[in-house]
Amino acid sequence: MAADPIVIIGGGESAACAIAGLRSEGYRGPVVWVCEEAIHAYERPTLSKQFLGSGDARPSSVIPAELLDDPGIDIRLDTRATHLDAGNRLVTLNGSEQIAYSGLLLATGAEARDLDLPGRNPARWLTLRRASDAARLRPCLNAQSRIVIVGAGLIGLELAAAARMAGAQVTVIESQDRPLARVLPPAIADIALARHRRMGVAFQFGASIAGVESGPEGERIVLGSGAEITADLVLVAIGSVPRTELAESAGLAIANGVALDAQLRTSHPDIWASGDCCAFPLDGRMVRLESWEAARLLGEIAGRNMAGRALQADILPWFWSDQYDLGIQGLGLPPDGATVVHRTLGPDSALAFVLCPEGRLRAIQGIGPETSIAKHIKRARQFIRDGAVSDPAILQDADQSIWAAFRPLAVAS
Repeated sequence: MAADPIVIIGGGESAACAIAGLRSEGYRGPVVWVCEEAIHAYERPTLSKQFLGSGDARPSSVIPAELLDDPGIDIRLDTRATHLDAGNRLVTLNGSEQIAYSGLLLATGAEARDLDLPGRNPARWLTLRRASDAARLRPCLNAQSRIVIVGAGLIGLELAAAARMAGAQVTVIESQDRPLARVLPPAIADIALARHRRMGVAFQFGASIAGVESGPEGERIVLGSGAEITADLVLVAIGSVPRTELAESAGLAIANGVALDAQLRTSHPDIWASGDCCAFPLDGRMVRLESWEAARLLGEIAGRNMAGRALQADILPWFWSDQYDLGIQGLGLPPDGATVVHRTLGPDSALAFVLCPEGRLRAIQGIGPETSIAKHIKRARQFIRDGAVSDPAILQDADQSIWAAFRPLAVAS
């Protein structure tokens, strides 16, 4: 009797990397790949960046040719997993078809958090998560459009940049007193803010939405301050919610996503998870990472572990963002109580070094024209891995080499 297949649920890049990981470890058995969208796995980071300004019909596929041509991989497009019976190792597709599995991966991702406000016209309020969302949004970005963006995080500001480059009038509403508060220190975020303002983006910080009235002229948004803004389109960019409904139907442990151990296994021994839907232990805490690289790395590790390995998900988180000609990057997991040391590199360029009390480099963030800071982030990766310690005075001294400030932990102690 043929062995039951491994089932991969989720049509994103994390799922694709998991299947590649399975095959790289020598697993040659059958795989059923359940993809909710009607197109193959594609690059999601471009949806809020290059794709909005291009004429491409769809974003680039991320599936290696060898996986598409593999006869042992049954790709089910436009198919939804609707129930998971962990005890009997059965997954239900589209409400009726049941498939028995030998192992299963949840790579269900996350959904954009929405605002369901009384009085709004839902057709004028959009979120961005899928290619279909971006395709719907793209023709609305033009010189005649008045765009309001709710949320000044990375996605919100990427959308603001794309809209302004298309000529739209843009206002960003943010509940906090500055942009990018979750991911960047003020000195780095202020450079991005200054660029957006020079490009004509208006901001409302410390703002709340008190009411919405939809009419023929657009969406009239009333802020808590009493100010009013009228928009042809409102883009909601206030974060995401992990998709855990399938895991919950199977009784799996949930904690800010599907709860995993260090090898990305769920509370059931035959089920793993990867990508935006899960939380796993890293550096002494449970984290849920929403980034392109994390999705890829976690998918590969989960796939290899499903094939029999016992790899730890000891990854170094990294993200990037493109806004106009500025590149923003962040590397590492900043700990609580860390010291942040800034280094100005130029008018629109700076680095922020995140140090533990003993001086160890734990994270770095930066901003600069195009890819100018990439070399610094690349070099910092090894320093973080090596546990290098630094002299903050040298870090801040523009007359001295940045990297002269660091020395191996063993030498420092």
